[in-house]
Amino acid sequence: MMKPIFKQQLYFIVALSLLSACQAPNTSKDKDKLYFEVESLITQQIQWLEKIKPKVEKQVVVDGKLEQKTIEVQSWAKELEMFMQADLNKPALRDAYTKKDSSASNEKFTIYTAREARTTVRRLRIAWDGQQAKSLQAWIRNENYLYISTRHLTLLLASQPPQNQWLVRQYSIETMQKMIFNQPRSYRLIAKIMYQ
Repeated sequence: MMKPIFKQQLYFIVALSLLSACQAPNTSKDKDKLYFEVESLITQQIQWLEKIKPKVEKQVVVDGKLEQKTIEVQSWAKELEMFMQADLNKPALRDAYTKKDSSASNEKFTIYTAREARTTVRRLRIAWDGQQAKSLQAWIRNENYLYISTRHLTLLLASQPPQNQWLVRQYSIETMQKMIFNQPRSYRLIAKIMYQ
């Protein structure tokens, strides 16, 4: 038979173990972010754009043929999903990039460059206005034995009245695809958001 003091200590240790097991783990998502949070920025922009519902003036050039139109975007999540591909905060990419902070002509930049050529997002460049990202550029390349695909993504932000919220004002996507035995195909989209 156990002595009462030993029994109380055992209950205390078990209770303490159970309490510590119920606590949230000490690793937060923000601590795990090594690189600029592209996903967070795009998600925030989608939420604002879904609320405001601005019109968009688009210029699309496919293999040299230009088309222009003004549209209302039905799903901003679909419209900006390609920019989500530029997010570097994935477990497999933990140490895949070098970071360089630089400045030129009174502008500050952060540039992430892939350490290996086989990494899909080759480069990510953020321009800053103080602590606020004012532009994002990503260079993405996919390649295998059958094709090569390159994309250059650009997202420009500006402070918009009346709340001086930083919102996307323009974005562009330039793509080139080359499949084996075929001519390269190019696509360019420039979209300007019309806030009123």
